[in-house]
Amino acid sequence: MHHDRNFSSALDVSKLSCNAMRSHPLFCDVVDTKEYTCQSRLDPTHSYKWENTNHMLWDPSKQYHGVKTGITPTAGPCLSSHFRSRCGTFDFIIVVLNCKTREARFAEIAKLVEWACSKIKLVRKINYKPSVKRQLLKNLTHF
Repeated sequence: MHHDRNFSSALDVSKLSCNAMRSHPLFCDVVDTKEYTCQSRLDPTHSYKWENTNHMLWDPSKQYHGVKTGITPTAGPCLSSHFRSRCGTFDFIIVVLNCKTREARFAEIAKLVEWACSKIKLVRKINYKPSVKRQLLKNLTHF
C-alpha cells in the first residue's frame, strides 16, 4: 500500500522476508499455498477461493517459495521470493522492485537466481582454502 512516508528498500523487504521465513512456519505455509478455498459462514452454498499471485510457485522444480507479490504507484510491480537449491545447501531471498510489467518480475527473479547460482558454483570450483571460500560465499550475501 502506498504511503508518502514509506521509504522501504529492497534490502528492507529482504530482511523482513528472511525474518518471517525463519521465524514463522505458519507464514511459510501460507505464502506457499497456491490456492485456498473455504465455505462462507453466512451462506453455506457459497465458497470463497483465493489464488496466489506468485507465479513462481507453479515452477515444476519446486525450488521457489512464496513471500510477497505487490504493486504500488511508486514501486511498480514487486516481488519478494525465497529460493532453495535442489541440494539444499543454500537458499536466499530475492527482491525486485519496479519491474516493467507484472509478468516481468517473475522472469527477473529467475535471472537473478541463475546469476547467484553461477557465482556460488564458481566459488566452489576455485582451489582456495575452505576459510577463503566461506568468506567469498559470505561476501555474496547483502545482509
